[in-house]
Amino acid sequence: MRVAIDGQTFLTNDARLGIGVYLRELASRLPRLSNEHYRLMLWGPSGGLVPQEDVIPSTRLVATTASGHYGGGDPLHSRNYAVRQFVREWSADIVLNPNPLELHVAPISRPGRVPLIATAHDLTPLFLAGADCLEDLPPADPYRLRLDHLRRNASHLIAVSMASKTELVDKLGFPEERITVIYQGVSERDADGIEMDPRNTEITPLVGFGEKYFLVVGGYGPKKNLENLIPALGRIAPDRLAAHPIVFAGLYDDTSWERLEHLRARHCPSAKFLRLGYVSEGQLAVLYRNAGALLFVSLHEGFGLPIVEAMKQGCPVVTSNRGATAEVAGDAALLCAPDSRSSIADAVREIMERPGLRTDLKRRGLRQAEKFSWDRCAEETADLLRKVGRDHHQPSQSSIKPRIAWFSPLPPEWGGVSAYTEGMCSELRKHFDLTLVNSYPPSAESPEGLKDLPRITHREFRDRTADLLPVYNVQNNFEQSGLTYDTLRQIPGLCIAHDLNIHAFLYDRFVDRNPTPPTRMLRRAFNNDHGENDYYRELNAAHGEAGAAQAYEVLNFGSLPDTSRLPCHRLVTMSSLAVVTHSRWAVGQLESNADPAPIYYLPLGIEVPLEAPGSQVAALRKRLGIENGELLVVTGGFLIPERRLDALLKAIWMLKKQGVRCHLVAAGRTPAWLDTELVELAEKLGLQGQFHRLGYLTNHQDFWTALQAADVVAHLHHPTKGETSSTALRALAAGRPLLVTDEDAFREMPEDCCWKVPAGALEVPTLAEFLGALAADPGLRRTMSRNATAFIHRCHVWPKVAAQFAAIVDEVSRLPR
Repeated sequence: MRVAIDGQTFLTNDARLGIGVYLRELASRLPRLSNEHYRLMLWGPSGGLVPQEDVIPSTRLVATTASGHYGGGDPLHSRNYAVRQFVREWSADIVLNPNPLELHVAPISRPGRVPLIATAHDLTPLFLAGADCLEDLPPADPYRLRLDHLRRNASHLIAVSMASKTELVDKLGFPEERITVIYQGVSERDADGIEMDPRNTEITPLVGFGEKYFLVVGGYGPKKNLENLIPALGRIAPDRLAAHPIVFAGLYDDTSWERLEHLRARHCPSAKFLRLGYVSEGQLAVLYRNAGALLFVSLHEGFGLPIVEAMKQGCPVVTSNRGATAEVAGDAALLCAPDSRSSIADAVREIMERPGLRTDLKRRGLRQAEKFSWDRCAEETADLLRKVGRDHHQPSQSSIKPRIAWFSPLPPEWGGVSAYTEGMCSELRKHFDLTLVNSYPPSAESPEGLKDLPRITHREFRDRTADLLPVYNVQNNFEQSGLTYDTLRQIPGLCIAHDLNIHAFLYDRFVDRNPTPPTRMLRRAFNNDHGENDYYRELNAAHGEAGAAQAYEVLNFGSLPDTSRLPCHRLVTMSSLAVVTHSRWAVGQLESNADPAPIYYLPLGIEVPLEAPGSQVAALRKRLGIENGELLVVTGGFLIPERRLDALLKAIWMLKKQGVRCHLVAAGRTPAWLDTELVELAEKLGLQGQFHRLGYLTNHQDFWTALQAADVVAHLHHPTKGETSSTALRALAAGRPLLVTDEDAFREMPEDCCWKVPAGALEVPTLAEFLGALAADPGLRRTMSRNATAFIHRCHVWPKVAAQFAAIVDEVSRLPR
């Protein structure tokens, strides 16, 4: 197993604090425990605030570079793209993030299918804000955004105490079964023979002070509760308090120290405060060993590392009686109510006046500290990493069928996605409890395989999301995908991306049709002059500054959008639990977005047709006036300008001049204006009897008959929308040689049954050359036909595709939701 560890903490001031100790101790111990391989990920050149090569000699450092395709300059996107690239190149099995909640450390998103384990040290900001749950914080609150990022990305959480685990469940809503408690450890610091730093001249006299000083460890902050501790000291007799200096070891800037001095002067002027600043680990051990007690009365902690550090050195502890501090201290500390000054004063007074109590607490503390070791912490962490990795790759053993809500246009609605649903759901019902989601009235013409499946509207789905995994079929078509897209943006699920480029859909939805803006919450808000315009916000979310600039031009000047340059598919990956797409080329495009959603390749399923009766094929060819020996080329589907029918007509004209007679049949829906232009072009080229328009064939068998009547099927598309064409695959299923554009996903089709035509200046002459070769060689066409049907049976038949999809759903159902 290979584990990538986020090492950002070493390049921040946290490197010297408890979180830095946690990272260092884990990263130095984990590689020594097992045969697993570990890599520490750093950003830019190594060698930050901590000399990692000295601290972690057994861990190889990897410097990642920040770059990405669709982030619009967003550093978070760039960093996560770098993580995803490293995880893929190194074949990492798990990513461990030891510090996900500090705002000055960049959050790490789950890199696709690789699990992310994160250590949630505490939810202190949520506690200090008085929030009972995440939603109590303002939507734009940075800590709320960070916690929401953690909740959506972490496959499993490490809590450093049972108290922290309870908070993660109650306040964050994280599933209890995906949280493991692993206590932190305490370093084996030897306080004997420590040479004092001459800059800390106050320490040396304290060593021989006879355990009279009390120690406060850590910096200044709301949770440290110094605003209650210092006034509480004022309730102790001045002469007794003056005999016990209060030593502050930690990072206190001048402003913080002035605040503490002001509290001292106001509440306990007889007290003596000593400000040591940052001390080394060895010096801290000396301070613990010689102190009368550690005063650690925090309002909130996730663990409370100073408690265990003090106990390890035989230092009595006064700490809070609630949460993690009470849990970690056990019966080995004097507990007090942190929000009660009288309770704090009573505890400090008791520790001052009872030497026997201090002796008893030392003894108990040494025994309690033995429960916490970094070796044990590392061993339990390694066990958890192995378990999560093992569970991630094992299929679910549940005998209960998963419940799926399938969003899609349904037959008899036209289009490839509707046919896709008919074929896929007929098989998927064997694996899942399916509910169809479609807001159009049911049709009596529904296929037999879908008729008895339950059906609900998009609105009804929103009322029952808890028990269903949504599967969204998204395409570049507003009429069929508008409500589905809206629901995806509100409720993440598994998305089947039939088209990668959805910019035209957005333009149609928000600009061209100009409907009332839908009421939905976007994940990101932008403050700008166009912040309320949905088209602007969507393009900004998808492409950053480049998208915002494009939207500005469209909205203010009426410019047509450059949909090829700005495909907007990041809106799909950023909103989904996972994404399925039908080509490996598309997988690469979607993964470049660096969003947490894993991207899966799934072959596009195709029904294998029954051979049309020879009489039907012959009848069609006769009706079209095609003589024996003449080549019939069929092109089908949604016949828009990008489908290059004009190029096909020109190639057929070139062949006609060479004495080769070819016919072109258009079996699909064509815009009226384009149909007129194509007829005019055919007449101009003298091809009136060789260009045949069948229109959209609503009867599937009629379409299959048209394909089987063909000698060659042409499915050109330039530029593409990133789709994998069901029409092209149906041509191969019908056993017909195929011509496609040499671009994007079409390049993945096998050469032995599919020839690729370059776009641009060579398109027409190459088409003429290919069609001429196929017209002259019936044996070549028969060979390509056999290869085509073998390829479809090998990769694209529905039973095989549905089984692969079921395995994907099994993985996705275990992702954070």
